[in-house]
Amino acid sequence: MRTMLLAIILLISTILVFPAVSLGELDGVLKPSIIDIVKDRLFVMDTEQVRVFDMKTMELLNSFGKRGEGPGEYKIIPNFPLSLKAFDDFLIVESIDKLSYFSLDGKYIKEKRKLPLLVKISEIGGNYIGRRIIQPPDGSLSTSALKIYDSEFKEIKELYKQPFLQQGAFPNIRLDLGKDFLLYQIADNKIFVEKSDKGFLIDVYDFKGNKLYQIKKDYKKIPITSNDKKAIIKDIEMDPQIQRQLKQFGLKWADFSRNFKFEFPDHYPPIKSMEIEKEKIYITTFKQKDNKVETIILNLKGKVLKTAFIEPTAKEWVMALMLGIRLETIHNGKIYYIQENEDEEWELFVQPIE
Repeated sequence: MRTMLLAIILLISTILVFPAVSLGELDGVLKPSIIDIVKDRLFVMDTEQVRVFDMKTMELLNSFGKRGEGPGEYKIIPNFPLSLKAFDDFLIVESIDKLSYFSLDGKYIKEKRKLPLLVKISEIGGNYIGRRIIQPPDGSLSTSALKIYDSEFKEIKELYKQPFLQQGAFPNIRLDLGKDFLLYQIADNKIFVEKSDKGFLIDVYDFKGNKLYQIKKDYKKIPITSNDKKAIIKDIEMDPQIQRQLKQFGLKWADFSRNFKFEFPDHYPPIKSMEIEKEKIYITTFKQKDNKVETIILNLKGKVLKTAFIEPTAKEWVMALMLGIRLETIHNGKIYYIQENEDEEWELFVQPIE
């Protein structure tokens, strides 16, 4: 009887389903690229403006930031959206060539110049860590590499490197559509690097880049079917970034797509996304059940705490993933995400995970 009871409890813990709830519309938001939450405030990077909302009332508290070359201003590059990261006492806006620091109320603090194709930057132990995309002009292997830099952005150490999804240049571009992106997170003064091109692996480093331990799990490979391939290519065709370019140059998808060679691996990577919040690692995989997506929750040492299947949240466009657009975040054990409604207004939703 006890064995049966434990089995039932385990089954329930792996099929939990939670409905998403709308918290309200986001006044003035037009073209968001990333969101973050800290101290009951929602921060939305909206083209060139940071918009700040009260999470309890959904009131727009503040908007700040603008394009330009001066202090507190940043370049706006087509097809290269701005990013932001909010901390307890400040936030960083990441543009093509610099990091701009602001108080949570929008007061300009300082700025730091950076390398143009260094993205998804974080600070740790007085150093910087970020993902550098290298696309050699001679058409040799393009890579995405995670590197540690000193305070002047001089390279200290490369933690990991894998082939970039785009190889070659227009008009002969090869795209690897296996949806494997180099992901990392900072937590507990450590760097967590997923290496899903090698398996369900997460290597953990100190802030100097010394490897501390590895999280490794057995995971059944999920094949990329012929129907999956058709759906992925259709997603690319309908991607807002691609549609914008087609419209700009007056092209049709059938003509435009001839410039690309689409390549697929046999299987999806075991890790689709990774986020760490309050000493828990949230891993989203490509496994689905009844049109719901698997989320695995681990502690920082890799012990599985819970597995849940939840409704898909924010739309994940292929180009958006490549450019770092992320319209969802985890806060207090819940997924918060934004999406456009039928009235073309952006709306905030919350969905519990546990």
